[in-house]
Amino acid sequence: MKNLFLVNYILITVLLVGCYVGKSVYVGAEKDGEPHGQGTMTWNYGEYDGEWKDGEQHGHGTLYYSNGSIMYVGEWKNGNQHGQGTYNDLVGGKYVGKWGNGVKLGQGTYTYHIGGKYVGEWKGDKHGQGTYTYPDGHTFIGQWVKGKKHGQGAMYWGPPHDEQKKPYKTLEGEWRKGKRKNVTHFDLNGKIIGWFYIPICETVSIKNGKLTLEKVGGDDVWAQSKCESSLSWQKFENRKKGLSPVEETYYVPEIYKNNKWEWFPISGEYGHCNEHLVEPVVVETPKVIPKKIAKQKSDIPSLKKLLDTNKCPNCDLSYANLKGANLSGANLSGANLSGANLSGANLSGANLSGANLSGANLKGANVSNANLSGAILSYAHLWELKGANLSGAKME
Repeated sequence: MKNLFLVNYILITVLLVGCYVGKSVYVGAEKDGEPHGQGTMTWNYGEYDGEWKDGEQHGHGTLYYSNGSIMYVGEWKNGNQHGQGTYNDLVGGKYVGKWGNGVKLGQGTYTYHIGGKYVGEWKGDKHGQGTYTYPDGHTFIGQWVKGKKHGQGAMYWGPPHDEQKKPYKTLEGEWRKGKRKNVTHFDLNGKIIGWFYIPICETVSIKNGKLTLEKVGGDDVWAQSKCESSLSWQKFENRKKGLSPVEETYYVPEIYKNNKWEWFPISGEYGHCNEHLVEPVVVETPKVIPKKIAKQKSDIPSLKKLLDTNKCPNCDLSYANLKGANLSGANLSGANLSGANLSGANLSGANLSGANLSGANLKGANVSNANLSGAILSYAHLWELKGANLSGAKME
């Protein structure tokens, strides 16, 4: 009887490992039991074919999606994209350029699936000097910080527009976090027709065709400090109420520059004249495939606990294969699910607060009403987040 129990336990363990743990298959050169040289590693969510060094992608290689299409082809270093490479996103966009430690870094070109294109400097996102051309031909040339226009720049309106035969400069000046901080507005003949500005504890004056923003109180440090403290408190109160920031864009028509009663705020983030000029959201995919071979053995007690009790807070379930699993209402707060296969899983109402889901495959998963507050979702294959609580979630 004791032997029979032992045999049953072993069989159950084997089934758990085989059904729920992500597997990997490597074919190629090795050194000390790790990939080293030319080889191919296949996971249930993709494949890498290329050069290896001490168990990590190093040299030239190609990373494939699970459907066989190319995700990334180019240079690698210590398991990360590093050097020149080409990346294809999930919706048809393509990036060709430099990489550093797994992120876009340096000069590169991103052609978006909707037709827009950015050519310039990168630091994970658009960062530095660059040119973005919108699908309809309009172009912004200037400075970017963390993916948003920030600093000096100019917007050129592409034909056809009215009667002009070539693009003309319609906006020029300073942007702040994607909004027009102090920008002059021109017509197609180059004549000034207005100004956009965001007053942040600043007074406004217009002289000789130039809008000037000066600190409240001038050299009065106390007056400036009082204004900034009040502004910070107002921002805090607005965030608590779920309202928009207090930094509001205003427009001054040139014909009313001397009559402040005719100046007006602009609704929306972009507002007046180019409100439709919104850069596309890039659907990112994992920038780095796990450096080491996916675990052949897993934390069996954790898996058993999850399957038996529907609870496994703070468990290590990295790279686990939970495809199609019913985890409705499960408590997985703080769990490590990085690289896990959760495609088609039922996670409705589950508690995933603080969980690490970076690189996880959630395609087709039901996470409606799940609590994902504070969870790390970086580079996860996100699919259905309807009704989920994403407060504080990291989705870079």
